[in-house]
Amino acid sequence: MRSVTMYPAHPAGHREKTSQELRATNVNGKVQMLPNDPLAVAKIFKERREKNPALAAKARMAAAARKRGI
Repeated sequence: MRSVTMYPAHPAGHREKTSQELRATNVNGKVQMLPNDPLAVAKIFKERREKNPALAAKARMAAAARKRGI
C-alpha cells in the first residue's frame, strides 16, 4: 500500500508526493527494479545517458578536432 501526502501548490504546478514503490521493468532485455513514477524513471534514464562513456569519448574527439581546426 502506498502513502499519499499532498503538498501545497507550487508555482510550477503540484504533484502528489508518494513513497517510492518499485516495479519490475524491462530495460534493454534486462529486468530492473525501477520506481512506479514515470517522471522518476525518466530522470534516472537521463542521468544514465549523461554518464555514458561513449558520449564522453565523442566530446573529446570533437574538442580535439576543433583544436586542430578540422
